[in-house]
Amino acid sequence: MLNRHRLSVRDFDSLATGFGSATTLASLSTTQFSRRLIGLRAVLDAADRAGCASASGYTAGWELLQAVQRYDAMAYATVLSYPSVGSWAAHCLRLLSGADGGTAGPNAGRDAGYLGCIAAAAAIHAALPFRIEVPVQDGFVGLPTLGRMAVSSGTSATICSTGPVTTVAGKTLGQGPDWQALRRGTWEADGRTLSVTVDDVDQFRGAPGLPLAPRLPEAASARWLRDLGEAWRILVRHHTAYAEAIGAALVSVVPMVAAPSGHGISATSRESFGAVAISEAADSVMLASALVHEVQHAKLNAVLDLIPLSRPDQSRYYAPWREDPRPLGGLIHGTYAYLGVSDFWRVQRLVPATPHRSYAQLEYARWSDGAARAVATLLASGRLTAAGSRFVERMRDRLATWSVAVPGRPRHLAQVAAADHRLGWRLRNARPDDASVAELAAAWCAGQPAPPHGVTRTDYTDGGIALGSTSRLDLLYLRVRDPGGFTRRLHSDGTAAMNGDMMLISGRTEAAVVAYRRQLANTPASLQAWAGLALALRAARPGPAATALCNGPEVVYAVGRQVAQLTGAAPDPEELARWLAPVIPADDLMPGWFSGQESPSRTR
Repeated sequence: MLNRHRLSVRDFDSLATGFGSATTLASLSTTQFSRRLIGLRAVLDAADRAGCASASGYTAGWELLQAVQRYDAMAYATVLSYPSVGSWAAHCLRLLSGADGGTAGPNAGRDAGYLGCIAAAAAIHAALPFRIEVPVQDGFVGLPTLGRMAVSSGTSATICSTGPVTTVAGKTLGQGPDWQALRRGTWEADGRTLSVTVDDVDQFRGAPGLPLAPRLPEAASARWLRDLGEAWRILVRHHTAYAEAIGAALVSVVPMVAAPSGHGISATSRESFGAVAISEAADSVMLASALVHEVQHAKLNAVLDLIPLSRPDQSRYYAPWREDPRPLGGLIHGTYAYLGVSDFWRVQRLVPATPHRSYAQLEYARWSDGAARAVATLLASGRLTAAGSRFVERMRDRLATWSVAVPGRPRHLAQVAAADHRLGWRLRNARPDDASVAELAAAWCAGQPAPPHGVTRTDYTDGGIALGSTSRLDLLYLRVRDPGGFTRRLHSDGTAAMNGDMMLISGRTEAAVVAYRRQLANTPASLQAWAGLALALRAARPGPAATALCNGPEVVYAVGRQVAQLTGAAPDPEELARWLAPVIPADDLMPGWFSGQESPSRTR
């Protein structure tokens, strides 16, 4: 029988501030174990309905798992709690039922049979003698929590154990080159312990679509373990409240391949509580920040399994860390994660050993401001439950306690980064209504003032799932993290003076205006150049044209394209922006200086 789970008001409020004690996380982990059992039951029922009971490892796996539960409940719980088991269950349910309600796919039987591998792993932990046939996937037999064995041929293999000794397809577990064990690291700092596996072998270790790294060479594995140990020491010594939750919740780290641009990426799945997927970080401080970020998501996922924080809502919202419009639940998730990220950099910027102190200042300034704006958006949405309002209000109260000054240069760069992101988001997703655009273009062509009502309606399209980053932002962060490298790149690039991004980030704003205008003359559909022109004009020539471009770049862009279609020639972007300025309202989500406001107005 499953237990009834509750979360006390005290623990709820503690989690809402971004923290959560080890005791609270242990309670959430117990809740997740019950959820895992429900998922297992659902897979068994779905497999029976789909006729997969005869699959290799399925029936025998269920029977062996029951035997392990009776013999050694701890071994049973250890394996079923492992994050990839949750991913397996969700994967099987999708295969067995089909998102469209269709029949099970061709791989459903084989993947359901992986239950035999799960049961075998539990029996090995319990030292319980057994014999079972299990499926082979891509030449391997996987054993969650343990590793995998390479198998030369066949679609199934036999696992046999006497208790002390186990063989897979006749090969002894733990011996020989065909056995690939999970690497585990255990680190202690100031009396606190972190113990995790670096999982690069489990076939269900990541959510669908993630760029998972293949089996790591020994040197790369050692580097991961070293960096995790250093990150743990940073967390314990400087971010104790977050370390407490991470130590209690984190079970496995799944290495990913960095994005082609070189950007680090990380992810957490609701299906696999206790796991975070991360690409190799630049240094241990960045890895510590990524761990805080992703465990924030894990904590919130566990809370949402107990308490709904929002009501159904079809609207989409701006998130300062994403290029796509977000559903309300996604905005809650991102805001909670960046509350933790902001707090991390708030503290880390004052740690003497922190590399690139200006970078830490910039990150704190950017994300604390972004989280505060997102909190205001959530509270104004009207779609939070009573519990959701309380949760978000605690986040707001936590942010309000951080009355710390950031030096002028990092704060300015943080605003440039935030403004760049907002401009790109609007150009990517905001669509002024066609009738208003046509009326404005006709007035321009007739030499008349812009109609006072401007754009009457703006729709927001989903430009696709993406993380907010541009080559311009890459240059900004390069200048902060590696000033020498930025200078060398500036002087080694013979076309730097033609590059608007390079000129803007180096502070040559008037040259940047010229470069962006030249780029738009050649490629008028370049959204990045439109955003760059807005930033450069605001810095070099603050005035109506710059303000209009910063507050409504999509309006200037859309009207300009319409004028070009009517006349056969694109209008001057500055003149058009200046003409449109009286009818473009301030953007409440744009940093104040860029919107023409001294301080942000109330967020919509």
